[in-house]
Amino acid sequence: MRLMLILAAFLFPLGAMAQSNEEAVLIPVNGLMAAMADRNTEAMLSFITPGGSATGAGCGPDGKYERIYTTPLAEYLESYADMLDGKEVFFEPEVRIDGTLATVWGRYTFTVNGVIRHRGHSAFQLVRLDGKWLVLNYSWSTRPQDCGQ
Repeated sequence: MRLMLILAAFLFPLGAMAQSNEEAVLIPVNGLMAAMADRNTEAMLSFITPGGSATGAGCGPDGKYERIYTTPLAEYLESYADMLDGKEVFFEPEVRIDGTLATVWGRYTFTVNGVIRHRGHSAFQLVRLDGKWLVLNYSWSTRPQDCGQ
């Protein structure tokens, strides 16, 4: 019993630290998503690092992935304010961290006037620079329908 208490004392701080690291990684992801919702380009750019990319994979009318495009992340975000006005909701994030590299994967929906326009998964790759997590790459799938999944 005493050994179990000692082990619990050592394991609890490690679990708390892991949760804290995951929360730190989610700060720029949630901040970027909020800035995108507000169409605030300056705020969007504050959560990224130079040199990153934005990659989308879209589902065509036949249900197969056929549209894949990549652009510099800063350029994509600078043009985001002029894109279709809707609401993007990111949920069920999964965080993986290895040193100064992290990945966040989760589902999203994009609605216009309360109707789902498309859905898919978003993936963010982050790097920690000077103790601060920043988004390096942002990728997403776009599925207006099932796409065989």
